[in-house]
Amino acid sequence: MKKKQIVKIIFIFIIILTSFYLLKYFPPAEIRSKIESFGIYSPFVYVILFSVLPAFLFPVPPLALAAGILFGVIHGTIYTLIGAVINSTIMFFCARYTAKDFFENFIYKVTKKDLQKKLINENQKGLTYIFFIMRLVPLVSYNLINYLAGLTGIHYRNYIISTIIGIIPGTIIFLNMGDKLLNIKSIGFTVSVILFLLLTAISGVLLKIYLKKDKERANGNDNNSSL
Repeated sequence: MKKKQIVKIIFIFIIILTSFYLLKYFPPAEIRSKIESFGIYSPFVYVILFSVLPAFLFPVPPLALAAGILFGVIHGTIYTLIGAVINSTIMFFCARYTAKDFFENFIYKVTKKDLQKKLINENQKGLTYIFFIMRLVPLVSYNLINYLAGLTGIHYRNYIISTIIGIIPGTIIFLNMGDKLLNIKSIGFTVSVILFLLLTAISGVLLKIYLKKDKERANGNDNNSSL
């Protein structure tokens, strides 16, 4: 067995083992109390957890909601963005340079072939826009996007920019929901839910606009090639 294959097997084993451990020690339902137990160090612990847990497919929403309750919207957003940049970087380069075959097999099983083809053939501008839209959509897996990006040709700088800008609206909404979670009858919580639905709708509209322009561009290229 080649050394490269051995490294991949060890890496995959570590991911699986760590995932089970983290889910056992940091169950999503108890994540808030776990972080809060660290007292004045809780912001630091939260950033570390948000930097590491998503790499092991830990669900992100419970983390964001917990941050809203513990730190409020402003500080929670700052801590979350710091953690997001770190984990996005880790997962991006893991998918691109470490155990790439493993991530390709996993990601391509849960994504449509049309999307795979578009991501492979798209230019930098198109890839940046696609990942920006995917970041806007609250229902698209945050973890999946991180690994998926590493398998495409998008430049790291473009990826991080689209990530930061794209997750800000959803992050603020989730954190505000967490901040108001103890009083779900409040106007603030209701507004957060409405904004969540609006963000989903807006991202869907942006996606349709992109697909329409992409189709027009493809038709234009076909017409030019036929002349």
